Amino acid sequence: MKFILSSFLAVSMILTSFFVFGDNNPSIDKTTELKFSQNKKFKISQFTDIHWDSNQIENCRLVSETITKVLSDESPDLVILTGDIVTNDPAINGWLELSSIFNKAKVNWTVVLGNHDDETSLSRKQIFELLEQQPGFVGDAGYVSGAGNYILPLLSANEDTLSALLYGFDSQGYSKDKTIGYYDWVKFDQIQWYRQKSAEYTLANKGIPLPSLAFFHIPTLEYKEVATSPAMMGIKGEGVSSAVLNPGLITAFIEMGDVMGTFVGHDHDNNYIGIFYDVALAYGQKTGANSYGSLPRGARIIELTEGERGFNTWIRTAEGEAFHYNYPFGLSFKEDEISFLPAGDSSFLVQGINVSFFDGSFQSSEDLAKETPSGTWVSKNITLNEVQSTDNFGLVFEGHIHISHKGYYRFYTLSDDGSRLYVGNKLVVNNDGAHGITKAEGIVALEAGYHSFRVEYFETTGDQFLEVGFSSLKIMEQSIPAGILFYKE
Repeated sequence: MKFILSSFLAVSMILTSFFVFGDNNPSIDKTTELKFSQNKKFKISQFTDIHWDSNQIENCRLVSETITKVLSDESPDLVILTGDIVTNDPAINGWLELSSIFNKAKVNWTVVLGNHDDETSLSRKQIFELLEQQPGFVGDAGYVSGAGNYILPLLSANEDTLSALLYGFDSQGYSKDKTIGYYDWVKFDQIQWYRQKSAEYTLANKGIPLPSLAFFHIPTLEYKEVATSPAMMGIKGEGVSSAVLNPGLITAFIEMGDVMGTFVGHDHDNNYIGIFYDVALAYGQKTGANSYGSLPRGARIIELTEGERGFNTWIRTAEGEAFHYNYPFGLSFKEDEISFLPAGDSSFLVQGINVSFFDGSFQSSEDLAKETPSGTWVSKNITLNEVQSTDNFGLVFEGHIHISHKGYYRFYTLSDDGSRLYVGNKLVVNNDGAHGITKAEGIVALEAGYHSFRVEYFETTGDQFLEVGFSSLKIMEQSIPAGILFYKE
């Protein structure tokens, strides 16, 4: 085996490098580039916790059938295996058998390693020495702690320009000091490597972070937070087996602003997804037949759209699709699973919005409905600039908002003191109560057209502030522009 691995290493030193990189001077190999398709989509199949054992022929057959069926049904552009892949000797045989599945399907593939992958006769580095010689493999061992820290650039469909990034991380194996937990954690040099690369890409993209995803095996502590969120989607069949210590990987993603979602395995009876401070935290679907867990074998599918900061994802098993989920909205993307608010009558509408002013001391925007306005006017937009009072007043902005395309919309109010926002008769944002400057948001599915729109606001004493904005898959977050606000004459 030492001779075989040495031969692999020798060959690898003379082969042209893949476009995947962990060094400081990345280059793109045109023969192995990953690109968005002509329909502007890029689809990833995540298989996890395969636990391949070449000695168990029937289990291998079942796993091979599962993978082949998913590849046939989904036709992904890339396969990512997120750890605990080949967990028994002869490990070389196991890796080559798996490689042949993806080679036969003619699909590019990569891996990040789990805690069990180096419990065979191959070390983590040796696994990558082997895999880097396999057809269609696009991963790289990298040069920071562990093996499998790399970046996959995704190019635009029609130009050789970067459109998105995929990060791979080695989440390590077991803690060397069992007094501080059983599992290890992503190391500081890995996080520093990520921060440096992320900053370089953002700078090269005119200061705008590229839409990115991250893949590793062991979930972080933050997965426990989304497990109890009411917006979580999927199955939580067991606890989160994370490291005890938190090295700050998710914090780094939040601060750098590029990673939209993380995808892990490890806990076989979990396949849920939720959002933690604008980062989606997702489990894959257990793929292995030689491992514990009651969930059916399958995969998680992730689909990116070129030019959009978002993705759709779902679970694929032999039973079909399940748990359709859209990021950033945290809801189903299937139109037959969504109730869209219908647009209203657009006759006699002119640009602007009606404003009603209320003089008095209020503790809730609900109090405004009980009062008679002491003044009214028409404004071009939602602003406090036209108000002379500094304390103890309320405002109601009321009219229609023009929605250019059907879809999910995220509205927000940033206010001091309280505010509420309605679309149609639906309360979308509740930021009520006396408080300092606070942001609240909500999501609503809207048909294209004109929708009745109302914002309530009140100020007690001290500072005053009001900003109202929105976003969608096609609209970056921004204050609501004057040009889409209307009122009836």
